[in-house]
Amino acid sequence: MRSLKLAGVALVVVVTGGGGAVAASAGAPAAVGVARSSSSNAAQKAPLAAPDGLGVVPGDGSATLTWAAVAGAVSYRVQRDGNPIATVLAPEAGYLDTDVANGVDVTYRVLAVDASGRMSAPSAEATVRPLPPAPGVPTRPRATAGDSEVTLTWPATAHGYVVTRDGEEVATVTTPGWTDAAATNGTTYAYAVRAVDRFGQRSGASPSVTAKPVAPAPVTPTGLVAVESSGKVVLSWNVSVRATAYTVLRDNVAVSTVDSESYVDTAVKAGSTHTYRVRARGEAGLTSALSAAVSVTLAAPAVEAPVAGPTLTTVSNGAGAKPFISANGRYVAFTAFGTGTSDVYVYDRTTKKLTRDGEGGEAVGISADGRYVAFTVERELYVRDRRLGSTAPVGDGGVVTAAMSADGEHLAYTAVADGTVDVFVHTLGVSTRLATTGVPIASAAAYGVAISADGRYVAFVSDAADLVAGDTNGTADVFVHDRVAETFARVSVATGGGQAAEGGMHRPGISTDGRYVSFSSTSSDLVPGDTNGRADVFVHDRTLGVTLRVGAPSDVDVRAEAMSADGRYVTFRSVTPGRPEEIFVFDREAGTARLLHAGAGSSISADGRHVAFHAMGADAQQVYLLEV
Repeated sequence: MRSLKLAGVALVVVVTGGGGAVAASAGAPAAVGVARSSSSNAAQKAPLAAPDGLGVVPGDGSATLTWAAVAGAVSYRVQRDGNPIATVLAPEAGYLDTDVANGVDVTYRVLAVDASGRMSAPSAEATVRPLPPAPGVPTRPRATAGDSEVTLTWPATAHGYVVTRDGEEVATVTTPGWTDAAATNGTTYAYAVRAVDRFGQRSGASPSVTAKPVAPAPVTPTGLVAVESSGKVVLSWNVSVRATAYTVLRDNVAVSTVDSESYVDTAVKAGSTHTYRVRARGEAGLTSALSAAVSVTLAAPAVEAPVAGPTLTTVSNGAGAKPFISANGRYVAFTAFGTGTSDVYVYDRTTKKLTRDGEGGEAVGISADGRYVAFTVERELYVRDRRLGSTAPVGDGGVVTAAMSADGEHLAYTAVADGTVDVFVHTLGVSTRLATTGVPIASAAAYGVAISADGRYVAFVSDAADLVAGDTNGTADVFVHDRVAETFARVSVATGGGQAAEGGMHRPGISTDGRYVSFSSTSSDLVPGDTNGRADVFVHDRTLGVTLRVGAPSDVDVRAEAMSADGRYVTFRSVTPGRPEEIFVFDREAGTARLLHAGAGSSISADGRHVAFHAMGADAQQVYLLEV
């Protein structure tokens, strides 16, 4: 503080530092005697009390000080780290220090000064560390799953970052990205990121992102060779990287799954031509693309007697029903009924032999090569490996209806769960719920379920309105779930996608590649000109988006029952009360339908040449095999 005398007026100037203020006061000149008198009076006064209640709030490169006013003080001396930095004139009792560095501790004291210039003892010390605002929360993190790893990326916003996995810190990085190389394939992880500034301040957690690392699919098989040998076809191919097994397809239908790079196809006829492909199978159900196709023609038989008309074979040895025919047409699984009991039998069309493969059960499906048979016992689902002679349970019970894929590795089924009928798929020992059907439990068996040859596509009936967008008809529809793309598509629609006004959907069937789906419906707006007022059978082409009605007698109600592997043939039956049930087959390419036989419960082979069904025999219901 300096005192200047100008024109008889005393001017007092207080110079502050570090962001403080400059203050001045002026007054009339004072007599020397009066000054001595003032000094004498001040000497008699007690010293000022030290300022109390010093509080310091740190900011971004600043500190804000406040303290309690001291009686008799005319100013206050502010000290930082023991050095004076500012004088504040009373009655102000605060100061803003803007000359401090972030991240460094600073200590403050304040002293009160009276009119005579005497200073009080210093206040208690207050130490703070100025800091900038905490960094912002990282936005838009992305997680990309790989083989036993997950790669995270996010926009750069801060000095560093902390990564958490499932709520636990797993990494601290300085770049906007990190790869979790300790992830386990098949496990879903949740990740979040926090920004960290150079002072160690952290932001809140980013939105969580999830990822499930998976092993890559096996490599597509190469070098497929098909050679005829003694009426058989011998296949061989190169080893496929990451393959654990191979599925062999004949004419686009899976006929076997093997664990070596060769296969002998004995279920072929002399003079026939067949095309083969192989698909590699790996971990977690992953599959490769199909190999290049190879074709082979077997030598024609020396003499083959012509067959006039269909050949009918009685399969069951006693009462039987619910037949399921293998894709190659050789095997028929069915339910044989006795007095108060039922068993599952398999008929071999080549050997003409019957084997019992499910005691106390009812058949629900058979694999393409006849190795696996699915059946239920009191609503428990089982799979029988006929080659190994072993039987294993599937799911948690309550099964209503089921279907087996051609390769025998997948089962689609409906089951009662928590009071509703849900759709499940069982693969590699694990059952997964796909959707709730919403259909009445009492009549759920009539709705059915279907699965494609390789288990990728599942067709089912549901009245759920949230599986696809725009489902506002308030009635049951037929849907197809793509298990690879994890999508649902509604197929009980008119050409162009118009939804059905009515329900009455029953018994979907599906082709090997999932392109064609057959079903029954009472809706009259799926095709133009549907004025018969009856339940009809329809086929929807998922590739072209076209729906057509099968040719059938216009004066009967009909129900879809089965579809051939390529979607060309559809079997259906008449169900009009007061009239006998009859089985028809519809040729989609020819656009014609023809009556096959009286009966119901039909199942058709992959090539459409064989149809199994049940019908009343001379004294009991029998299972028959019709070669058309």
